[in-house]
Amino acid sequence: MASSLFSYGDVRNHPHRSGFDLSRRICFTSKAGELLPVYYKLVYPGDKFNIRHQLFTRTQPVNTAAYTRIREYLDWYFVPLRLINKNLPQALMNMQNNPVQASAINTNKIVTNDIPYCALGSLDASYSQSIWSLLYYMYHGNSLIGLEAPVLNFFGFNAGSCGAKLAMMLRYGNFVPSDFTSTKAGDMSLGLSTDPNFSLQGFNTRYSVNILPFATYQKIYADHFRISQWEQNEPYTYNFDWYSGGPVYHSLTGAAADSALKDYVSGNNLFTLRYANWPKDLFMGVMPNSQLGDVSVVDIIPSSDRPSNLIGNVVGVSATGDVDVTGQIAMNKVAGSSTGEYNLMPARQPDSAILKAVISNPALQASFTVLQLRMAEAVQRYREVAQVADQTARDQIYAHFGVTLSPALSDTCFRIGGSASNIDISEVVNNNLIGENQADIMGKGVGSGQGGVNFSSDEYGILMAIYHITPLLDYVITGQPQDLLYTNTADLPFPEFDSIGMQSFHFGRFFNYRTPTFVSDPTGSVMGYIYYLILSSFCV
Repeated sequence: MASSLFSYGDVRNHPHRSGFDLSRRICFTSKAGELLPVYYKLVYPGDKFNIRHQLFTRTQPVNTAAYTRIREYLDWYFVPLRLINKNLPQALMNMQNNPVQASAINTNKIVTNDIPYCALGSLDASYSQSIWSLLYYMYHGNSLIGLEAPVLNFFGFNAGSCGAKLAMMLRYGNFVPSDFTSTKAGDMSLGLSTDPNFSLQGFNTRYSVNILPFATYQKIYADHFRISQWEQNEPYTYNFDWYSGGPVYHSLTGAAADSALKDYVSGNNLFTLRYANWPKDLFMGVMPNSQLGDVSVVDIIPSSDRPSNLIGNVVGVSATGDVDVTGQIAMNKVAGSSTGEYNLMPARQPDSAILKAVISNPALQASFTVLQLRMAEAVQRYREVAQVADQTARDQIYAHFGVTLSPALSDTCFRIGGSASNIDISEVVNNNLIGENQADIMGKGVGSGQGGVNFSSDEYGILMAIYHITPLLDYVITGQPQDLLYTNTADLPFPEFDSIGMQSFHFGRFFNYRTPTFVSDPTGSVMGYIYYLILSSFCV
């Protein structure tokens, strides 16, 4: 009786749950490689989803019915709100007096009731930037902050237009202010269309909207689509642990913030439309380095009693005979050399003297211990393992310790499931025989797919579906197959070298064009990568 008198374990709410049909039809247009958020939903603790999706895709008419393979993917992800702002779960449960972070050595982090938000359109330009103002700066430029030209993304497309498309996919609606007047065709849609009937101008855009869908999209890209060995993480595009209330862009407002505002809109930010990386293969799977950091080096210990920086002695005098130059040799860089060429000269030689001298007793022998070699091998092995694994704490712990950390403890979002399907190019024959009485064979691409997954959540978060397509192209190489390049028994692969990543490949296997340079020109390309293999460019 006494134990149950002070027991409060049963004092809790018993919520009732109902089922709802959340089905909807979503129509959109996608370029190859674009990561498009086609659906998202705010999730509450205890929510359960029975997800079933169906896809139907049609391409524009193509000039030929060539065999081209295109894969389309629809993946579902769940991003807990604690990964966007660690204090959000506390705030959503009205636990403002129980912060979980500190802002200084003696100060607790403020738990605010505000969810990270910003102005949609024109609200008060002197108070905070809005989604409209930032996207317009990216689309058109702003000389007042030193941004003289539109911002282009990595592939040469207008970043403002891509950001406007991302805002449309996230259902932010029309955000162009009603009092905005266009100066050229396409301004009303930030370049998405030159048709004057297509406009993103709204009747009233003086709203404040939260930026959780934008942050969720950026978080999914950072955790699941970014190749961490090549691209550094950018938490400022999705993390708001610093947030203490008010508009998130308040610090980028005012003349004093012009430089910070320019840097923000010029680089990747909350509104950056992301692209999927090309699938890894023999060429696209190349690592930036053979290891994480510099190659391990064994320090050489001089075998004589001379100091380690002493190369030898020089004996002699200058041409005039009045300057003694006997002493240590110095290394002076050759004037005008950019390849690291050095002259060995006496350190005591005047600049105007002409030396005639000889080197005596050059004790240049050196050695290293076996312990140093073992230490260098261990460090090199550590760096090679760290380079191959993804640059996250969870993957690094598994690579080094063989322990799988729970995804909930890895500060990464979850992939729930998804589907992959093909888009097939079928032929279309025009039997209207005119001219030379030959039938025209064109083509069109049609694809369909479906999938499903069940999901239940124990915490606040956002459920989001990401769609992208990837053309499965074949390389048109001008180099020779590897088998033709074997001219010596030592050219064939050896397991001992391959297991430690030291098996060499002939560079002609990848590149045999008349110029030894690669060219990256994003204009006119499909996904931004142009790999020059033949006289005409080949878009990868």
